[in-house]
Amino acid sequence: MLNTSKNFFQFIIICGKDTTFNKTGRLHRKEFYDNIFNGVFTMQPEDVIVLFFSLDTNDRIPKSYEDLLPTQWDKIEAELQEGKTVELRGKSRDLNIILLAAPKREELKQLIRQSELRRDLKGKN
Repeated sequence: MLNTSKNFFQFIIICGKDTTFNKTGRLHRKEFYDNIFNGVFTMQPEDVIVLFFSLDTNDRIPKSYEDLLPTQWDKIEAELQEGKTVELRGKSRDLNIILLAAPKREELKQLIRQSELRRDLKGKN
C-alpha cells in the first residue's frame, strides 16, 4: 500500500525488485483494502503486506482495517511527531505485515532503502 505519487511507487519497485513479487501500489483508501480482502486480488496465508506512511501526507489506514497495524496508530503517530521513524513487523488476518513510517516522505525513502525488515524478505517470495 502506498500513500504517495506514482514516482514514489516506482522508487518502491526499484528498491524491492529483488525481494518482492506481485507488487500493487495502492493508496490507503477503504475500497483498495476491500479489494485485497474481498477476493479481487489473489491472497494466500503468509503473504506480506508492506504499509508505508509519512506524516506530511493525509493518507491513513481506514478505521475498519486498523487491526492490520502492528501497534495502535496513535502510538505510531506519536513517535513520528517526535521526529522518529517507525519500522514494525506483525501478523494479522493470516498475513505478515510490515510497516515503515517517517515524519516526511523524503525520510521515508531513506528508511525504505535502509530497512532491516525489507532486507529480511530476501529469498522469502
